[in-house]
Order: sequence, then structure tokens, then C-alpha cells
Amino acid sequence: MTNIMTVPNLFTVREESSDSQIRLAVSRQEEVALLALAVQGIARKDTQGELLGVAVPASSRTTLLQYEFTAKVGIDGENVVLDADGDGGYVVRVPQFVFVGYDKPRFEDPIENNGAISWLSPEIEETEMVNAVLSEDNQRDYIELHLDELQSQAESFYTGIITSVDSSAQVTFEFAQ
Repeated sequence: MTNIMTVPNLFTVREESSDSQIRLAVSRQEEVALLALAVQGIARKDTQGELLGVAVPASSRTTLLQYEFTAKVGIDGENVVLDADGDGGYVVRVPQFVFVGYDKPRFEDPIENNGAISWLSPEIEETEMVNAVLSEDNQRDYIELHLDELQSQAESFYTGIITSVDSSAQVTFEFAQ
């Protein structure tokens, strides 16, 4: 017969977590994603410690943050206006293009390179770097850089809908500036 002696665990970990979520409203959206842009890059931020306005050697910090996501751009379909032109055709008035959202955002763990006395320089906040990547300025850039493709896709999308109902319809477009 073997005696097995059990030793009580002296060190334990007590863990508690909670998550409370309230859905305040659900609203219908008529946003139409016309383009999905695959975006990837590396964001870099540098800081330098200073003493009396003079840069201190070996006090720098550098953080690199690799990211990728799909940016979706399109229109608010609720604001599209379709009018008959009187000659059997239609005029589609397309509102300004909008940023619809992100899909599958992925941010890698940041890579940091800190100098020997980097405590003299301010910490680099990863959250600020993520917010800069996902900023409204970048969202506007995605639209401006792909304006021709957005217009072409809007024409194709609405022409397909209209000609599926009336195959002989002539469709013209007016785009908001």
C-alpha cells in the first residue's frame, strides 16, 4: 500500500472579471459599401528626451506598430435620389462618398527600441498610434485617393439595378462635390 501525501496549495490566485453591456438602440442603416480597400502598413513614432531644450543622447524611444485591415468606403444609400428625366431615362444623384467602416483590423504587438536613458523621454502610447492609423483624416484620404473607382462602382451598381427593371433605360449620374 502506497501512502500519497498531499500538500495543500499555499499560493492561490483569485481572479474575478465581469463585462456589462447594454444595447441602447438598434437603427437601420442604408450604407452601401462600394469598395473594400486592403490596407497594411507600419506606423512609427519617435520621442527624444531633452534637458533645458537640448536633446539628450541615448534618451530616445522608437515604437513600430504593424497593422492591416480592410477599409470600406461607399455611400449613404438613404441620400441617393432617383428621378425620371422625362425622356424614358433616369438621373441618379449620388451624395458625397463616406467611410463605411473597418473589417478585420489587426495590430501586431509593438516593437520598441529604447535608449539607455530613455526614461528621460515621454512614453509612447500604443492607443494613440492606433487612433492615428484609424483617424478621420486617413478615412478622407481613402475616399479622395479612390474617387474615380467609387464613381465607376456607383454607376455600375445603380445602372444594374435600374436596367434590371427597365432594360432600355438610359441612366445618367450626378455626383455631389
